[in-house]
Parts: sequence; C-alpha cells; structure tokens
Amino acid sequence: MLFAALTLVFQTLVPVPAHAAPLKTSSVGSIVSSTCTKPNAEPEALSPAPPQLAKAQWPKEKVSAQVEVSIAPSGKVTGAKIYRSSGDAAVDNAVLTAAEKSAYSPKIVDCVAVQGTYLFKADFAP
Repeated sequence: MLFAALTLVFQTLVPVPAHAAPLKTSSVGSIVSSTCTKPNAEPEALSPAPPQLAKAQWPKEKVSAQVEVSIAPSGKVTGAKIYRSSGDAAVDNAVLTAAEKSAYSPKIVDCVAVQGTYLFKADFAP
C-alpha cells in the first residue's frame, strides 16, 4: 500500500517528457462539424459595391443588369461576365465593375468552402 502511494506521488512530481504528445480524442471531422453553423450555403454579397455611373449616362427608362460572378473558396472574385444585359453598354460596364469590386462569402458544401457563382444585380431608374 505504501508502494502504491509513493508511486502516485512520484508520478505527480515527475514532469512529462518534452517529446510526449497529448492523445487526440476527437477526429478532424467532428471538429469541423462542431464549429460549422451552416453546412451548406450559397455565396452571398457581403458588401456589394454600388455601380458608378455618371448621371448623364443614366438610362431614360428603368433597366437592370445581371452579372454572373465566379467566387473562389477564399471568397475572392475569379471572374465575372454579363449574365443579362440592360441593353445599355455604359450600364452593363458599371454593373460589371461593381460586381468585380464587391466582397463575397464563398459557397459552402458540407462545411467546406468551394468554387461557386453569384448573380449580382443592379437596377437603374430615371
């Protein structure tokens, strides 16, 4: 009994060797799923940039343009193209530039960021 007590005391006083690694009790998958609040989500415009168009270039009637934006898993824009034209080149170029300057969240699939697309839309009215 005295030997068992001395062994326990000795174990608490002796430091753990520097090369000893702690045991891992959870897998990476459980760590990701426990910190992932939205396992699946489409890309979103976090801070959409407003299209810059001189008032003299504004169309005489209400128009809208849509830009298809490709978004990397990092959230950075990797490409953009006119998806639906307004019929006015100045408006289309302003919306395209605004879409490229905007900040986005990436597409999430099973708690992993992946390449995705987002439709950026802007309306103009006189």
